[in-house]
Amino acid sequence: MGKGCRSSLVTAAVAAQSIKAIRQWGPPAIMILAATAVLAALTAAPPADAAANQARHMPPAEATGPRTAGEPIMAIVSIKSQQVTLYDADGRIMRAPVSTGTTGRETPAGVFTVVGKDKDHHSSLYDDAWMPNMLRITWSGIALHGGPLPGYAASHGCVRMPYDFAETLFDKARIGMRVIIAPSDVEPVEFSHPALFVPDPEALAAVPMRAETLTRGAAEAAKLADKAKTTAALAAPDAKSLTALLHKLTELTHEPVSVFISRATQRLYVRRGFEAILEVPITIRNSDRPIGTHIFTAVARTETGLRWTAITIESSDDAKDALDRITIPQDVLDRIASIALPRSSLIISDEPPNRETNYRTEFVVVLNNQPQGGLAMRRRPESARVAHRNVLGEDGLGSNSWPAWDSQYGYTGQRGGRSNFQGQQSWSGSSSY
Repeated sequence: MGKGCRSSLVTAAVAAQSIKAIRQWGPPAIMILAATAVLAALTAAPPADAAANQARHMPPAEATGPRTAGEPIMAIVSIKSQQVTLYDADGRIMRAPVSTGTTGRETPAGVFTVVGKDKDHHSSLYDDAWMPNMLRITWSGIALHGGPLPGYAASHGCVRMPYDFAETLFDKARIGMRVIIAPSDVEPVEFSHPALFVPDPEALAAVPMRAETLTRGAAEAAKLADKAKTTAALAAPDAKSLTALLHKLTELTHEPVSVFISRATQRLYVRRGFEAILEVPITIRNSDRPIGTHIFTAVARTETGLRWTAITIESSDDAKDALDRITIPQDVLDRIASIALPRSSLIISDEPPNRETNYRTEFVVVLNNQPQGGLAMRRRPESARVAHRNVLGEDGLGSNSWPAWDSQYGYTGQRGGRSNFQGQQSWSGSSSY
């Protein structure tokens, strides 16, 4: 007799004995066996909602776009989905899971830029913790870096990324790359509007020529400085200042323009690189009504000017309605447009410039209706100069005088009213992680 037949006979015999025992024991035995069967079923197959919950905690796989990637223009972190997505001028190029700040130490949602890079960073706050390929986005300590990913928000406020992904991003990202941290899932969409800067084609064509002229000027100034050292020691500081200024002009010629419009202060601010170059009042229709937070980015040149995308991370108005409510003086638009380049941007928000905004950053805009535990727990920067003299002079946007944000609250006026800034001294304090 084969094994299969013997097994069938044994199974039948056991079943017969079980049925006989159940008849002898009566209803209690039936209840016990039924309970055992239910328990076995629950153990073997977890409920559907438990399986779904487990799936939610599993980080999504890393992915790259189906084409050759260009230089990343922006990184968008979704706190909801715990993932980061990189975009170049033509769209998405890379995506990876992340781990943002845990409860009480939440990663702040808002608009940032990369302000510093450190290949082999170690934390000065958390037991010398290794934070490789660190991209700093605030000087008080929020950054993107490689780290462990448990599948949920677990950091002390930074954005942890897979180690390999962090290394790739570190090599590709430049200082000034836009970083958007959104409460939910968002992505850039193609956008056009008359209020977006349309650069003069002649100005775009003249950029390399202006850079060459400024470079020659800087070299000549350096020679004058050397000569001043040998002929008149008192003249040397002035010559050095001129050399430094011309070098700064050369650098700024290649930098995109960043514009921030705040409903809280009713003002428009302009920076080129990290240098503040303009601040003017603007008019926002129905200024007591929220406008949302929108980021418009010039991603590439076109035959007629620049190609733009729009992202909304806090929606009161949509992007078009937000721009429609704002009146910018035409001469200001013309002057900004004359120096706008790819990677230039316009930010519109209900928020004032955050206290993290200073002379070593671009604009920092934080959503105050979202948790900010990871930012609040860090040592606040000391008094931070936001803007000073206009280094561009008549070659840029004209001369202006520059106030600064209050170091604790970022803005000393009332939301939706006139600005009331208090002048501050510059600072050079170190940051902590």
